[in-house]
Amino acid sequence: MASLDTLIARLGVSFSNQRLLRSALVHRSFLHEHPEQAIELASNERLEFLGDAIINYTAATLVFERFPERGEGDLTLLRAALINTSTLAGFARMFDLGIYIRMSRGDEAGNGRQRDALLADTFEAVVAAIGLDSGLAAAQAFLMPLFERSWRTSRHMASRSTIRAACNSASRPIAISRRATIPFRSAARSTGVSS
Repeated sequence: MASLDTLIARLGVSFSNQRLLRSALVHRSFLHEHPEQAIELASNERLEFLGDAIINYTAATLVFERFPERGEGDLTLLRAALINTSTLAGFARMFDLGIYIRMSRGDEAGNGRQRDALLADTFEAVVAAIGLDSGLAAAQAFLMPLFERSWRTSRHMASRSTIRAACNSASRPIAISRRATIPFRSAARSTGVSS
């Protein structure tokens, strides 16, 4: 496994309790193969649960504040497009999280390090580790530039029909089309979080 210090540097955060980050990177399949390590480590499932809530709250707050003219349905679609599995897996890939995940030999052989669902789950767990170690504001400050980058890489205004079509074309919501953009406004101004 690559150095945890390298990952911490990539994430741009600091940890006073690195055990949280180590646990965020442990898939339950690893502990099934290595039960002796369960004393020191926990699987990332509980952290994933908390990270999912932090990500949802941060994204919901962002779209709520950024789009005051939009109704509940539009806000739900915007949030879903921003934080779907594909997008979160993309964030995980930005930090090369796949190389840090501890998983079973079977998951490893099954290309687990590249599976969107596993990467998205691990990303959620890492967000929770940041939040537990440094507070909700630190987790939100970590997320905001990622959300902003996701929106800026799009090309045209995301209309309700564009987002709905994207969400309806898959069994789960998918990312806003690379051709779609959401108007950019400073996150610091709209959410009070400074980058």
